[in-house]
Amino acid sequence: MSRSPDEGRSPLCPPATFDGNLRRIRLSARMVKLVDTRDLKSLGLLKAHAGSTPAPGTTAYADSISMERITSRQNAHLRLARKLAESARERNKSKQMLMDGTRLIRAYAEQFGLQDATLLISESRVDRPDIQQILETTPPRHIYLLADELFAEIAQVEAPEGISAIAGIPCVESKPPDDFRILLDGIQDPGNLGGLLRTAAAAGATSACLAKGCADLWAPKSLRGGMGAQFVLPVRERIDLKIALEGFPGSVIATSPHASRSIYDVDLSGPIAMIFGSEGRGLPDDVSALANQLVHIPMAGKVESVNVAAAAAICCFERLRQLKLAAR
Repeated sequence: MSRSPDEGRSPLCPPATFDGNLRRIRLSARMVKLVDTRDLKSLGLLKAHAGSTPAPGTTAYADSISMERITSRQNAHLRLARKLAESARERNKSKQMLMDGTRLIRAYAEQFGLQDATLLISESRVDRPDIQQILETTPPRHIYLLADELFAEIAQVEAPEGISAIAGIPCVESKPPDDFRILLDGIQDPGNLGGLLRTAAAAGATSACLAKGCADLWAPKSLRGGMGAQFVLPVRERIDLKIALEGFPGSVIATSPHASRSIYDVDLSGPIAMIFGSEGRGLPDDVSALANQLVHIPMAGKVESVNVAAAAAICCFERLRQLKLAAR
């Protein structure tokens, strides 16, 4: 789970399914053209802004899917996006996050839909086919068009794709058997954290636990590094790793440059928990003591170590290799 149960979050609803009457939505910088407005009205997607009063800092357009143009830096949605990008406290308080780019938004939409999300789109990029595809397949709650200079204020990369989304932080439930666990201690770089979780999910990990001191799971850099891993892998934050391992029936593996056995010499076919620590200081003694097997990663060159994301990839995919070999 991405949050502990006592925090009171529920999983988001799955995406709505629309019938064949919704054929195509074509966006331009000024309006959304709808193929079948009658059917869209029945689905509650079509809002006519004629005669209505736009929100402060916005300009309304006729026949739009909850679409307005944000013209002010003081707009509430723009201010929220900036806060979510910069502040873990704001993310925890609002239970929302800011996603950037089509791949990440599509990954979220595939699991949870966008019916409760707000999309912020740069006006110069609104006609991109990948952006239109998102709007056609999973219509969001609101769409706001921003001048490029306003969108640049919330962009998280130097060359943004032109789309960001404000959405609720999801809760991914753990499913039995939870027999391949990843435990992380002191992973402070959000890009490394996201990339490590992405690798773990790709290698078949069933859950992950983050001790206090790890980077924020929902920071924009963590989300980009994970590229959807946080939406499919149950993750718990700020967890005592000793408690997380209570009752675990399998082997607990930790890496150490001083270990006598290689990761390639250990049987990883049964229930496994792997502990990884920060690159700089490694695992503290009390965390290393949780492992019943210490292993090292063989190095062919003169380099002292690999970074934690690479170490995790080597170990996780060695387990997958052993399982594939045993299944032949």
